[in-house]
Amino acid sequence: MKKTSKKLFLLNKSALEVFKLKGDQNAVKVRRVLQIAEDLSGGNMAGKKVLDLGCAEGAYSIELALRGAKVLGIDAREERMKFGRKIAQEKKIANLEFVQKDVREISKKTGSFDLVLFLGLLYHLDAKDIFDLLPKIFQICRHFLIIDTHISLVAKEFVSNKGKKYAGIRLREHGDNESQDKILSRLGASVGNLYSFRFTKNSLVKLLNDQGFTTVFECHSPLEPTKEKMLGDRITLVAIKGDKTKLSTYPWLNDISEKEIERKMGKIGQWQPYWESGAGKKEKFKLRAISYRLKNALNGLLSKFGYELRRK
Repeated sequence: MKKTSKKLFLLNKSALEVFKLKGDQNAVKVRRVLQIAEDLSGGNMAGKKVLDLGCAEGAYSIELALRGAKVLGIDAREERMKFGRKIAQEKKIANLEFVQKDVREISKKTGSFDLVLFLGLLYHLDAKDIFDLLPKIFQICRHFLIIDTHISLVAKEFVSNKGKKYAGIRLREHGDNESQDKILSRLGASVGNLYSFRFTKNSLVKLLNDQGFTTVFECHSPLEPTKEKMLGDRITLVAIKGDKTKLSTYPWLNDISEKEIERKMGKIGQWQPYWESGAGKKEKFKLRAISYRLKNALNGLLSKFGYELRRK
């Protein structure tokens, strides 16, 4: 395959200073999101419609607009968005619009978009807001959604929506008696809610599946060294809105709910190769499975010191 060089759109020094204020560590985050967007759009963003929720100073919006996408950036705060608007005006980027608006107010009237960006925002919202917002995002998203968010590593609290339960932890965003001016001055915190809810990774994936997204991927590359140094509590997910596949080889799976599938899998128990179906072989398989899990756990610890148990 012939490699083609990507065009670099140059920004002036004052524009680069705006993004530098966010911190150079943000560069690898922007690279990851742009790579996902281009890869899942066939390498061509021209003419694609993009919604950037919580766009701040607009790094993602500007990058995608420079590639030919028609972008709408929305943020509740004008304080940071005004810088992106100024850069767009100076660069004469006509296919980029910034609107001051709470993301919770989006609706079908906002439009429909090939790509929705939901970056660094989900973990600032409370559970009810997320339960209300995700169906709206699903409705207006035509192809895929990119989420970059903190998650909870512990299932400390549980929240319910439409009879389904999700795990995570509830955190405080602001004090009870703080003024609106004080709240708005915290550029890295929420607007309009005192608490936020961080889902566990499993619960967040389940929630996206429950909205109707047919595939949910976690992105590990392009690499983000800053994420790798964290505790594993920040992830990048890609949720794709497609048509659900139908199986010919296992047709019983096609028309039952995820709950029914989970119940059936629970009854079946752990998978066992059909060529090891005898009673004695079954016990042997169980012991081998336990041994395999122990080796995996030990290798996870030993790898930190450069060692590994050999597998036979």
